[in-house]
Amino acid sequence: MKNDTLELLADMLQKRQREQDQNDVERRMLWKEYQELLEAFKEEHRHNRRLRRQVLRLMDLHDELEDGHSLFHFQAGLQMGLELGSLRVLGDEP
Repeated sequence: MKNDTLELLADMLQKRQREQDQNDVERRMLWKEYQELLEAFKEEHRHNRRLRRQVLRLMDLHDELEDGHSLFHFQAGLQMGLELGSLRVLGDEP
């Protein structure tokens, strides 16, 4: 059974994360560096498809592991908020 409330909160969290990524100078710099390094890697190893596939698979696996951690932290935070009787989804005001 699908939990619509949890899905709604996860969608809100993703939206706020995208906004933060766009507005945070450091995160934009990190993204730019990532893109530059990835393009340089692909160019340098353009003839070694096997290596490129392995590296991209490693990155995918890492991202999947991080997604699992993020979901766990989100659900734990949600549970703590509910237990404390208050839930504020990344609001700016105290």
